[in-house]
Amino acid sequence: MTDMYNQLKIDDLEIAVEKNRNNYIELNIIDATLVKRRPRKRNLLLRERIRLLLNPDNDLEGMENPAAIDAKAYLAGASHSLEERLLNFNINVIGKECPDTDPEKRLLRPDMLERLVGDRPTSREEFTVFIPGYLRTYTCVNEAEKYLDDVLEIIADFESN
Repeated sequence: MTDMYNQLKIDDLEIAVEKNRNNYIELNIIDATLVKRRPRKRNLLLRERIRLLLNPDNDLEGMENPAAIDAKAYLAGASHSLEERLLNFNINVIGKECPDTDPEKRLLRPDMLERLVGDRPTSREEFTVFIPGYLRTYTCVNEAEKYLDDVLEIIADFESN
C-alpha cells in the first residue's frame, strides 16, 4: 500500500486522507509517505491535517462541542500562522460538522486556502472581489453559507494582530 501512495500526487493524497479520516493505519502510511517528500507547503499542510486527525483531542481538550463555539475564541492562540488557524478551523469545526462534503468542494480546500491566505479578504465583498469565480462556484454552498463569515473573521482577527 505504501508503494501506491508513493506514486500519488498531492491532490490524490489529500483525497485519500479525507476518505481514510477514521483509518489510523492508512493515515500513518500516508504520513510516512509525506515524510519522504520535499517539505513543500501542501505536503506540510497535509501532514498537519493528518496529525490533527490522529490526535483529535490535541487542540480541543476539554471542549464538548467544538462546532458550537465562537471561531474567534477557539482560534485565539491555537496556532500562529493564518494557514494553521484556517486549517485547524477546517479540520476541527467544518470537518466535524460537514464530514460528507466532497473534498474537492470544501470551503477550505487547498486551492481556496492558498488564495485566502494570499489575498486575505476580511468581508464578503472583498471575498467576491479577490477570490476568482471558479473557486467560489465549486465551493459547497452549505459550507460557504454556514462558515464563510467565521473564516473571514479569523482572517480579520489575524490581520489585526
